[in-house]
Parts: sequence; structure tokens; C-alpha cells
Amino acid sequence: MDRNKINRILFKISNYAGPLLGIIMLIYIISGYGITKGIMSPLLAKSLHSRLLPIPLFMVIGLHAFIKMNFNLRKRVSKDIIADIWTIILFGLFMLAGLYLYFL
Repeated sequence: MDRNKINRILFKISNYAGPLLGIIMLIYIISGYGITKGIMSPLLAKSLHSRLLPIPLFMVIGLHAFIKMNFNLRKRVSKDIIADIWTIILFGLFMLAGLYLYFL
């Protein structure tokens, strides 16, 4: 696959991940208020907040942040492969930390 085509696909993924992240965060905040303030069913709020939303939240944060980070690293590093390797390593560590915290 051509490098420019891959970059366009990654850029589109990152641009769609931003609004999706906003929606997930809004639902996450509302479910948090639902647990403490009673604006929705406490059982539904706790289920959303604790079981359903954390993993998609980490995935979308990771996609959005690390794709943008990769583009910025490519501007500053002489070889694209070095930026790609650093991005993959940092994204993997971020996801492992998120899964560790989720299953803790």
C-alpha cells in the first residue's frame, strides 16, 4: 500500500475518533452524575460507567492521540520507521496500562 494512502486513512480515522471521543466522554460524564446525583437509573449508570465505557474510551483516546502523535513525530524524526516504532510501543503501553487499570 502506498504511504500517502495509509497517511490519508490514518488522518481520517483520527478525525472521526475526535468527535467519537467527545460523545463517549459526554456519556461517561452523564453516567458519573447518574451514579452520584441520581439523574438516571443507578444500575444503568454504574453499568455504563464501570463496565461498558472504559475500554472503548481507552481505545478511542489511543487512536486519536497516538495517530496525531505519529504525524508530529514524523515531522521531527529523520526516518518514518522510527516514528512508527515509537508510536506502536507507546500505544501498546498505553493500552496495557488501561487494561490493567480496568481489570484491577
